[in-house]
Amino acid sequence: MQSSFLQGLFNWGPLGLGALYVGFNGLDLKDAFVWQGEWSAQPWGALFGFGIQRRSDLAQAKVLEIVFNKKPWQANFVLQKIDSEFISPLAATNKYTPNRRGWHLQLKLPLKKGYVSFNRRKHTNIEKTKTYNQLSSKLSSLSGKTEVEWRLEPTSALILRYLDGKTQVQIDLIRQSLRFDGIYRRADYRLSFDVPRKIARLELRFSPQLQWRIIGKRDFREKRSHYSLLIRKKMKNAAVQLEIGAYDRGNIYAGFNTPFKLGISWEWRF
Repeated sequence: MQSSFLQGLFNWGPLGLGALYVGFNGLDLKDAFVWQGEWSAQPWGALFGFGIQRRSDLAQAKVLEIVFNKKPWQANFVLQKIDSEFISPLAATNKYTPNRRGWHLQLKLPLKKGYVSFNRRKHTNIEKTKTYNQLSSKLSSLSGKTEVEWRLEPTSALILRYLDGKTQVQIDLIRQSLRFDGIYRRADYRLSFDVPRKIARLELRFSPQLQWRIIGKRDFREKRSHYSLLIRKKMKNAAVQLEIGAYDRGNIYAGFNTPFKLGISWEWRF
């Protein structure tokens, strides 16, 4: 595979402009163009970007982000339209999710004894067949240790939360769920309950020499259980891991009745 790369940057006072071209030979992705600009005049800032990728079809991305940050006042607004096939060139991760169009507004305002924040997202996929909306508001103390969150989208929730370092206690009054996070003898644990469905889940993580992740949960109503185990050994330029059972990705409802799984994998960095 052969590739070519060209980048140009221009700065003039608070304004910065950039252009990027990446060409590929031998891949489905033929080449990519990205134009972007940044403007900063505290407490305001803005970013815009436009990208094109040539495959069998053209994939495009358009983003505009406006930021206001003058503590304790904060605001962020993002307008985007990114095709499903578009991937940011040379980026390890995509800050803006592909196959999305819409806007996202986040606000944080001071109160006499705390803060109030507002989150509103109106997103669909490019074809407008799926929605990814968010609507929530949060009250938090000045210390940040106590919060009350009221969420209407994507699911309804009224959450009381206490945070202190790695210790967290969370109660959802609407969904009637509880969650406890903390540390016990060098092990990070998370204990979760869904009271109406009578499901309990325990996750343990610790790393003396090996990295361990142990998950066990019980559905008392359906009389079924689920377990998974991950053991990982990291070395200077390599890693090897053993995985037993299917990882539920933190979802208390997932994994039940899945077939037994045993996997051994390794990686090597050159």
